[in-house]
Amino acid sequence: MQKGHDVTLISTGSILSEVVKASRLLEKDGISATIASMHTLKPIDDNFIQESMHSKLIVTVEEHSSIGGLGSAVADIVSQSNSYDANLLKINTGIDLSKEVGSQSWYRKQCGLNASSIYKTIRDKIDE
Repeated sequence: MQKGHDVTLISTGSILSEVVKASRLLEKDGISATIASMHTLKPIDDNFIQESMHSKLIVTVEEHSSIGGLGSAVADIVSQSNSYDANLLKINTGIDLSKEVGSQSWYRKQCGLNASSIYKTIRDKIDE
């Protein structure tokens, strides 16, 4: 979808729009991002993920728990590659299910899945 060289942002589903917005914020800071929409998790595009290990940071973003899902699938591929240089950040809804109800935009903000929160989480990781 978009090719960059600093970070690789991989998302699945409708969260892609927030990922694109976050990449624009990163671009303002001089951080270029590859953006990919992973439309299936099984089978997953192993080759793309292995190629992504050349970027400084791989970031998965999904409206899913931290258990299973896109982040776990990418982590499995990264761990099996024996690449000690790969740096992975998983952004998701966390381990617990929400006990509150609201709009999708409200929930994304609560979980840190809106564009500004995604941007801040990535910046914090890069600045470590």
